[in-house]
Amino acid sequence: MKLTKNDVFSLIKEWSDYLLDHQIKELETPLLKGGLLCPACGYIHGRGADLVPALVILYAETGEKRYLEAAESLIDFAENNLLRDHKLYVNETDSVWFGVSAFFAMGLGEILRHYKNVLPKQVYDRWYAIFTRIAENFNAQFVKAINSINYSAGAAGLFALAYNITKEEKYKALAEKYEAVLDSHFDDNDILYGEWSNHDYVTKKGCRGIDIGYNIEESLQILIQYCVWMQDEEKLEKYCKRALAHLDFIMPDGGIDNSFGTRNAKWTYWGSRTTDGIWGGFSLVTGRDKRFAKAAALSFELVKRCTVDGAFYGGPMMHDYGEFACVHHAFTHAKSLAFMYINMQEKDFENLEEIVLPREVEYGIKDYQNGYLKLVSVGGMRATISAVDALRAQGSETFGGNLNLLWHKEYGPICAATMHFYRRTEVHNMQSLRQGPTECMTPRIICGEYSSDADKTVEISSSGDKNKAEVTVIGNNELNFKIVYTFVGDELEMTITCEKDSLYKLPIIADKKAEIKLISQNEINFRNMLTVTASAEIKTEDLSKRYFNQVGGFEYLPLEIPLKANETVKVKFTVK
Repeated sequence: MKLTKNDVFSLIKEWSDYLLDHQIKELETPLLKGGLLCPACGYIHGRGADLVPALVILYAETGEKRYLEAAESLIDFAENNLLRDHKLYVNETDSVWFGVSAFFAMGLGEILRHYKNVLPKQVYDRWYAIFTRIAENFNAQFVKAINSINYSAGAAGLFALAYNITKEEKYKALAEKYEAVLDSHFDDNDILYGEWSNHDYVTKKGCRGIDIGYNIEESLQILIQYCVWMQDEEKLEKYCKRALAHLDFIMPDGGIDNSFGTRNAKWTYWGSRTTDGIWGGFSLVTGRDKRFAKAAALSFELVKRCTVDGAFYGGPMMHDYGEFACVHHAFTHAKSLAFMYINMQEKDFENLEEIVLPREVEYGIKDYQNGYLKLVSVGGMRATISAVDALRAQGSETFGGNLNLLWHKEYGPICAATMHFYRRTEVHNMQSLRQGPTECMTPRIICGEYSSDADKTVEISSSGDKNKAEVTVIGNNELNFKIVYTFVGDELEMTITCEKDSLYKLPIIADKKAEIKLISQNEINFRNMLTVTASAEIKTEDLSKRYFNQVGGFEYLPLEIPLKANETVKVKFTVK
């Protein structure tokens, strides 16, 4: 396994060419010209200028002026539509949030650093003025803002880059101020917390506001870049260690497990919908540890598989289901690919099959979030079971000790949790589906209005090792249910009991092409590989029908298993 700069360049070009096909070029009104019209959402996303670094690379490598002209038009759109009196850009034309200015400015600043001799002088001078304007005005607004910790990372990165470029000491002091906020918000597992309006909020169960998608694809990338821009070797060593701790949440196929995160509303299997990707910072430190290179390469291969005809889709099965691709995914992630193209050392991306990531190792069980989050790694099975009670937005509940993620090395993802009910908590950052309503696809117990995934009373415990691991979940509620998950080799057996007649909902991931066989009323087979059996009847609908949820980005065949009061039902997953 290896990755080359040419591979990265090709994907940058594929995405960029697709996006430029959606750029408004002919209309002369400054309110529209230069914007990227999204075919999925039906409007212009404000942050399209994040594509500028990718376009400058294409201009530098091909000499085609259309790329530079498109970059200038994107910045014209931002200047005409997003610039406000505080001299910063807002997220969308109807938004008041300016924090994204830091992320745009970091992309622009890196281009100013690396391509000064490529850009025409008048373009360079104008863009330099925009970069310094944002740096000069950002802090005055930011100190008044309530924000999640990823924006503190953005502030630290912006000021570190401003110091690197201008050498002005005031920016160094501001960079260190905001980096100190990040430095103090890592838990005992070296996991960054603070994805909450109150960075220090702790739930009743002792859980923190943690979002793996934002941590891996944004905050940690920026912190590594911060250290490079500030030339701080000591801090770089510290943040590399912390970044390595987050690799436990990268699946062996490159997926990022954010099934339980406080921003899981924007989770898709490759990461988070409006973050940048894992390549910008990791590409700077592959020489220190090739696990960064492997994580970056696996993520690259996954997003490539999610790309069809230049469109980058929000999940592995979104195109198969018939939904459109939102352009937001591509222009932010193209920026991170551009950083990778600039910085990657190809020799670090060779022979990656010899490198082992944490989730590839059979280790039994690891605890996070005060013990309410369990990562299981036994045989070919990988699972995430969560009773974390941290809720950032209504609808995002995944509290109930559910199978938030079940994955097998041969089958891939088997189960993946979604929001309890799909709600566009960030309207412009979460596309609406055109193929019908979205149902909850979290494995769960339901009884009337009760649904276990929304139950904060659930307790969780575990025992075992890499050969056999057991997780026990107990719901202290009107059902008084108990689920025991037992992992051995390539099998997971669940035993489920509750005090009232209920129903166990078990959506299994399978695209439309997957061959599914109903062997008996108690057994069903997927792709001649995964068999699900139960001691009670397994009910299902038309085997050719699929449900889709864009949280995760998977298609599912829902199974239902009746639960009778005070009777134990066994459910077994076997992969052969």
